[in-house]
Amino acid sequence: MVDHPRTKVEDDVGSRAPTVIVVDNQTDQGGRPREVTPPTLNGVAVRLRPIDPSDLEFLYLISIAPENGFRWRYRGSVPDRNEFVKGISTGVLVQFIVERMATSERVGLVSAYGANFRDGWVYIAALSSPDHALSGAAVDGLIVLVNYVFQNWPMRKIYLEAMEYNYLQYERYAPSLATEEGRLRDHVFYDGRYWDTVTSAIYRKEWSENRPLNYLDGTQAASNVNAKLGFSEFCEEIRASLDLGSVNLEEKSRLIEDLDFDSLRMVELAALIEDFAGRTGFEMMGEIETLRDAYMWYCTAASMPVV
Repeated sequence: MVDHPRTKVEDDVGSRAPTVIVVDNQTDQGGRPREVTPPTLNGVAVRLRPIDPSDLEFLYLISIAPENGFRWRYRGSVPDRNEFVKGISTGVLVQFIVERMATSERVGLVSAYGANFRDGWVYIAALSSPDHALSGAAVDGLIVLVNYVFQNWPMRKIYLEAMEYNYLQYERYAPSLATEEGRLRDHVFYDGRYWDTVTSAIYRKEWSENRPLNYLDGTQAASNVNAKLGFSEFCEEIRASLDLGSVNLEEKSRLIEDLDFDSLRMVELAALIEDFAGRTGFEMMGEIETLRDAYMWYCTAASMPVV
């Protein structure tokens, strides 16, 4: 989970867009405007959509859920529903419901907030339903949001601010997404001790050159796996692509408990399976627990028409 610990609202000067901002070369060599495409709201297994009034109760319940309440914006306090509804858009640049493509089930929220157009940065945050906390769905949605923000606004950096006990959940894979820029030492209190607050940044240039899970532009690189893989071959492809080292891979290997998968690693697995099988529209990320489940997901996807 990435925090939304407070609402950042810049003053009038800080939030005022400058007269001219040049982000990218918008013309071809002949000086003609190049063709542009709309930003995608689709990830590997989820899509983003605007919040509807019918979503407010869902968002309220996942915000105050015991699994999320101490990690999220309210830090354990429980606002009443009216207070929650009034504050949900305060300081927000854009936010979306994250829902599974296959079922349209809501799995969380992603938001960009505290935008500073003068200096070119904004914060992002994600909140997952407890039922989908380890499925990778919220991370999938967060990656789509990063691309959306960079495509729509002239931001140089996108910040993620996380309390240390939240950051520890994805510390192992954080460098593939963002660069740690600083810490506020012993800044927040929880469960008998003080914890750091960690600020990391995603840089526009690095993201565009080497962004993780390179599926966001709606295209898919040609797979280097042409034939249907056997289970052993599948395991070796997964081992090499996800750098699993010498760990023993068996059908019964549990992704979270045995292989130490977290949300980002689950999204990486989903992207790999799509690369192996092609984009089919088949989505199963929320139900897999073991390596055998992952292989069956691949086999099912590989047998379906590519879209």
